[in-house]
Amino acid sequence: MGEAKVHLEGKQVGAEAIISARCEGLKAEAMIKVISKREPANGSSPKKDRGGLFSGVEFDSAAEPRQRVKFDRSNAKIIIATKAPSVSAYCDSQDNFSGDTPQGQVLLAELVAEAVCSEIARRGVESGTYISAYGAEADAVRRAHIDLQNKYTHKIHEYFVDPGHRHADGSATPRKGRPSRESQLKNAVIEV
Repeated sequence: MGEAKVHLEGKQVGAEAIISARCEGLKAEAMIKVISKREPANGSSPKKDRGGLFSGVEFDSAAEPRQRVKFDRSNAKIIIATKAPSVSAYCDSQDNFSGDTPQGQVLLAELVAEAVCSEIARRGVESGTYISAYGAEADAVRRAHIDLQNKYTHKIHEYFVDPGHRHADGSATPRKGRPSRESQLKNAVIEV
């Protein structure tokens, strides 16, 4: 696999071109179309919405259990299906989610990260922030989603998971690198 960065400058709005790249007998093509720069209607800089990406998290026992988490665009809420098998294990008999336990906090952080990264990736592909080939938008969303998860999920965990639950030994400093052989063996032993 090869990677190259190409800088293009469009001189005429609507002009189209195809860029071809060849490497070791392989060929890739990309179609380019020049668009006009979008300017704000009143000529000033665009107004930033300071409300955040989502307004809250809602646990819903009526939500489709096959989709354990979704981003509701109509009210900017993250909806978690409490009947989903992986979520219901952390709910009581009345489908109330237990976010007080370490496991519940971690699951909540993962679900929020999944919904947030998915929504940002979808918006990014739609707006052109993340490049996608025509007809391959779903692949571009998935690629951006994975990239966002790798970059930001730890930040979401810092917000939702108590500090004492984020490290196996309860320390406040993050561990780096591979665990020591001793700690791996200690964790692998099951006492009977």
